[in-house]
Amino acid sequence: MKTILCITLIFVCLVAAAAQRPTVLYGHITNRDNSPARGVVVGLGNLNVTTDNDGNYRLTFVRPGTNIVSLTPSARATRSYRVEVASTPTQKDFRIDW
Repeated sequence: MKTILCITLIFVCLVAAAAQRPTVLYGHITNRDNSPARGVVVGLGNLNVTTDNDGNYRLTFVRPGTNIVSLTPSARATRSYRVEVASTPTQKDFRIDW
């Protein structure tokens, strides 16, 4: 009986650990006129990246679930958004219109 209980407990722990594996959040950021938003700082917790010349960003080691993503365009105020991140790579595009 103890063996079955131990095996079940180990299985439950492995499933819980696999569900929390980090994933990737990526996307494209555009300006109001649909041009790529270059140099926007995209932040999530202590992770920060800057968009490339095409307005693309990629954050790695993101925890699945609800996350707060902040966007800081050059010479503009920071805005934050609630984003649902799946356990697989998740795409989230943004438009800067402020």
